[in-house]
Amino acid sequence: MHERFPQVEQLVLDIAFTDLGRMGTYSPQMHSFSASAKAFFAVACPRTLCLHGGFDLDSAVSAMLSAGATTSTDKLECRGWVDPTCPDHARCRLQMYFRVQARYNAAEANVLSRRSSRTSKL
Repeated sequence: MHERFPQVEQLVLDIAFTDLGRMGTYSPQMHSFSASAKAFFAVACPRTLCLHGGFDLDSAVSAMLSAGATTSTDKLECRGWVDPTCPDHARCRLQMYFRVQARYNAAEANVLSRRSSRTSKL
């Protein structure tokens, strides 16, 4: 992660799933990434029968870190298939709610703090 986001010391991803079709319940997850971890922000769909599904968080994480934010929340929907032989009614559609929290290294945190105080004075 350090190669892609050198200013980040740690990233924590909290995830919860909602199944609107009520076909199952899925445990919440927490993933922690240190600076030495690979910057790979994708989560497999936890639904056992889902084909070609999952959640790509790379653009959300990249946008958050590029903006210097410390927290971001959003929701994604799995576009995989539960039954690929049925055209529209067989999409997985499992929803994933996520919160990403970043802790920046000390030097970067000071720069972000100064930027924030200058912006609030304008």
